[in-house]
Amino acid sequence: MVALGLATSVAGVAPSASGVDVPPASEPVPAIAPEPDSDPKTAWLFGPEGRVEVEALSVAIGSSGAVLGVDIDHEARSLTVVVDLGHVDGARVEAVVAAYDGPLDVDVRVSEQTADRLEDALRHVEQRPGDAVLHSEPSASYVDPVTETVVVITPADGAVAQAMREEYGDDVTIVDGRPHRLGGGRTADLSPHWGGAQIWNQQTGNPCSSGFTTYNLFGVRGSTTAAHCGAANAPWWTAWTTNPSYFLGYGWGNTSFPTQDFQWIHASGPTYTNVIYTDPGSPSSRNVTGKADPVLSSTVCASGAATRASCSPVVTSTNASLCDDWGCTPNLAYAVANPWSAIATSGDSGGPVYTRSGSTNAIARGLIVGTAFGNDVFIQKRSTIESAGLTILTSP
Repeated sequence: MVALGLATSVAGVAPSASGVDVPPASEPVPAIAPEPDSDPKTAWLFGPEGRVEVEALSVAIGSSGAVLGVDIDHEARSLTVVVDLGHVDGARVEAVVAAYDGPLDVDVRVSEQTADRLEDALRHVEQRPGDAVLHSEPSASYVDPVTETVVVITPADGAVAQAMREEYGDDVTIVDGRPHRLGGGRTADLSPHWGGAQIWNQQTGNPCSSGFTTYNLFGVRGSTTAAHCGAANAPWWTAWTTNPSYFLGYGWGNTSFPTQDFQWIHASGPTYTNVIYTDPGSPSSRNVTGKADPVLSSTVCASGAATRASCSPVVTSTNASLCDDWGCTPNLAYAVANPWSAIATSGDSGGPVYTRSGSTNAIARGLIVGTAFGNDVFIQKRSTIESAGLTILTSP
């Protein structure tokens, strides 16, 4: 049994077999080629046709907050939509699921726990009430719709785990781990600069990854990366040299860090375009032609400069948070792959998270900001980046 969920916002997907009207994508979703390491056991849902159905059903259900998530059973090839107990929109969601007549086996159940209670526990983890020890311990958290608990990834014998057990008891599930932000590739990237390149901060020496090209309110282009990678006004380079050919720009920082973990990089000399590195798969690069937030219960690709591209992580939460001695970054997406998969490591922060569209294009979903176990990734959402006055570039 795998804990998964439905989308709260979706843009750009192809029409589904169930007949639900959905906005067209820049490229047809069924043209997506499977990854070489894709699992035949999950292909019924994570293959092209399944992705179209999940996104279409997500759009039909909407974003009212009535759905805690979806329980997916790969053995039975079935989905169970978990509806929040007592939510005013619950009956409508149940009706939408009952009316679904597509190829997927979809059922619905009402939760025994309220979303308000779980959200309260989730915010409690982020606020770290009144204890310096709590602030010094790392944690990451998200609501699991299957167990109807808040999953907290943190040292199992630490103060955060103890405090959450005492306050919330069975409403939390403690998973032993040390989540952390990632501080290195596609080396020597030249103008026009691409996303997913190795970049380094001249002030701190930190290696990170470039994200999507964006433009500000005046139409001026620049690159992006994680805010924790370097301070404002510091130069960024795409090779371990200060040769002007490899100058990416100056980091603008982010005064909202750690609430938001991204920053803009810009200078008047370099140029930037809507292409990202996607090796070692084929093709080795893709054009960014669309953008949308991560969709729960779908697969995404993470393409940091150190680990490079992997398209096996499955989005299991869009309300996750990552907390460390910098503070907490809420409203993240969280995706996890099989335990033996390498998804993110040091040097990947700031790299693009995307979904494939057609044979050569990509839909921007967000930026890599951290990991707990290496086979997972915390994602700064596309909508958070664009809420700060930046727009992801989707044409040359």
